[in-house]
Amino acid sequence: MDICVFNLTDNKIRNAILDVWDSGAEVRIITDDECMKNKGSDIEFLANKGIPIRTDDSERNHMHNKFALIDGKFLINGSFNWTAAAGKGNNENIMLIDHPFYLEKYMTEFERLWNEFSAN
Repeated sequence: MDICVFNLTDNKIRNAILDVWDSGAEVRIITDDECMKNKGSDIEFLANKGIPIRTDDSERNHMHNKFALIDGKFLINGSFNWTAAAGKGNNENIMLIDHPFYLEKYMTEFERLWNEFSAN
């Protein structure tokens, strides 16, 4: 599971990611360097469990993507921030895509960001 997400504060999503990791599956997360330091962020918790994390290091710009690749077969993408507020009340959108064209584009982008950003 490759996750590229601006912010992650929803404990249900955090626990689902941890369940995937604990099952022995590979998980990698790219996130915004400033958001991971915010109160309520679950990124440090996941990093302490051993999940590899990378962040941007820009003071002016944000890594603002919100997508995940599941087993190279599914893409989850949309405006949905992975936060409790998004799940409880925000007007958000999210799509599940299995078309090879989009999977390839997002896998390429994930790898580009993974190689560009710093390990944390």
